Amino acid sequence: AWGVAELAEDSAAREVIQKICHAARNLPPPDAAPRPVDLLLDGVAQLTTEGLPTAAPTLQRAVQALADMPPEDVLRWGWISVSACGAVWDPEAWFAVAARNVEVVRDAGQLAALPLNLTHLGSATVWTGDFARTLLLAAEFDSVAAATGGRFPPYILLRLRALQGKEAEAFAAIASAIEACGGQGMTATRAHWAAAVLCNGLARYDEAASAAQQAISG
Repeated sequence: AWGVAELAEDSAAREVIQKICHAARNLPPPDAAPRPVDLLLDGVAQLTTEGLPTAAPTLQRAVQALADMPPEDVLRWGWISVSACGAVWDPEAWFAVAARNVEVVRDAGQLAALPLNLTHLGSATVWTGDFARTLLLAAEFDSVAAATGGRFPPYILLRLRALQGKEAEAFAAIASAIEACGGQGMTATRAHWAAAVLCNGLARYDEAASAAQQAISG
């Protein structure tokens, strides 16, 4: 429920996330040692209800445990797990977890789950500066999404084009993403983020500041 609400292209999703996180925080503790998914849920719920300083220790424990998440849990919850890595700014863990998730999903032949996992891996890969590999992941994303009929925002390409500084390609991808989501939700936020990064790199600072403001207020 938390993951679906995070992906929702709806301004009402924030209120839903708050309710989900408060409900999660009110769950009884597990009878045995917490599983990776237990730490993950507790950490993201704390992040929303109590803020990063309080949630950070739990999220860091979750990040350490995610490497040992059983494959069956990866198939069910893996696409959410990178949230913990991003929240504590651990890019190495983000890349490692995302790469393992993609490998598990590929091996299981779950094509419908692959685009979302490829998105996380592509977003992690682009931060390493390996634009060539990121472009390959974006191409695989497009191919699998077309084969499965899935409709997924082009997050990999948005981030890649913004960091490459390719003005025409980036602005075309940004405009297309904003139009597709009606200018709201997570897709719009990421599109405005991409515009801010792109304009900053092009020394168009007023436009960069305006786009960044839209990203943080979306």
